[in-house]
Amino acid sequence: MADFGDADPEDAYDVGDPPSARYVILLLWVASVALEAAQADHDRTRVLARIQSARWAAGLLSEAGLPTRARVRLSALREWLDDLLAAEGPWWARAT
Repeated sequence: MADFGDADPEDAYDVGDPPSARYVILLLWVASVALEAAQADHDRTRVLARIQSARWAAGLLSEAGLPTRARVRLSALREWLDDLLAAEGPWWARAT
């Protein structure tokens, strides 16, 4: 079962948890990545890795086990991750 005491929300993500728990962890994960990316001196490589791993986790989360409102929000989270990735730029681009 997920442990919310971890330093990064993604450390608490467990594919064996029920979809509702994984959804909440993913929400915290995306918010955490967005806050980290907003810092001017953030580690771009780390942020890109966190975004990509969150996109992977979001892809594993089946919408079938979620209520309608959560499915809509999951779709929004996936779009938010895409926006974060676009804001960071392609992985091969160097920050100036």
